[in-house]
Amino acid sequence: MNKEQAVVSTFKGSTLGIILVLFILLVIVVSVFCGSSFNNSGVDEDLSIASSRNFRLTNDSSSSVVLTLSRGDFEPPGPPAHVAIPPNTYYGFEVSSVLALTRTAYAGFGIVLGGTGVGVMETTLVSGRAGTYSGWVMDRFTSTVVTYTINGTNLTLTDAPVLL
Repeated sequence: MNKEQAVVSTFKGSTLGIILVLFILLVIVVSVFCGSSFNNSGVDEDLSIASSRNFRLTNDSSSSVVLTLSRGDFEPPGPPAHVAIPPNTYYGFEVSSVLALTRTAYAGFGIVLGGTGVGVMETTLVSGRAGTYSGWVMDRFTSTVVTYTINGTNLTLTDAPVLL
């Protein structure tokens, strides 16, 4: 009669091998879910398709608003040289948005009623870094026929009340 010995095997392989395999799996998982974190192109990288902030100018007045000056961090290609915003319409401006930086753009406008200039408006569009202010800032406003309100990234123009 043969005696067979039963042996229960426990894995006594290399602990270093297991750690190496787990590390490789960790690198794969992290690179799939956080791929842009390993891109060393700097802070100005295009983080996503939503890398700009929309600023809306709503013209609820009876005057037209004409863009006369634009410079700064507008999303390329920027607004056209002369944008006319007729009464009861709006126009959207796109300003670059970067997670760690505040971006600014400047826009100057003429206010026109019946073919005559009746005002000037100079603004700064601030696209703040994460957790800071983003919105319109009125630098200069001169008009007796139009007034404005700012609510964050929305600037609304309305007819000024008639003084009797």
